[in-house]
Amino acid sequence: MGITGNCSTRNGVTLPLSNLAPRELEAVHLASEGFTNQEIAGTMGIGVTTTKLYLHRAAEKLGLSTGRHGSTRARLARWYGEHGHH
Repeated sequence: MGITGNCSTRNGVTLPLSNLAPRELEAVHLASEGFTNQEIAGTMGIGVTTTKLYLHRAAEKLGLSTGRHGSTRARLARWYGEHGHH
């Protein structure tokens, strides 16, 4: 998977970051800063369940696995950091 400008690519398919809703992008950014789901929820003024939903949807839109093995939050934070979005 690579990134060009504001897009990620996976298997030759372009997945623009603009596909993320503003709140999804905000949650991903906070996750990349090391915030826990509870901290993200508190910062954004939402519940933990909503936080998890935003992160799950963002991961799906970016073509990242959202399986049960490992944290979706950690997977997104790692992707966001690896692609220079800090």
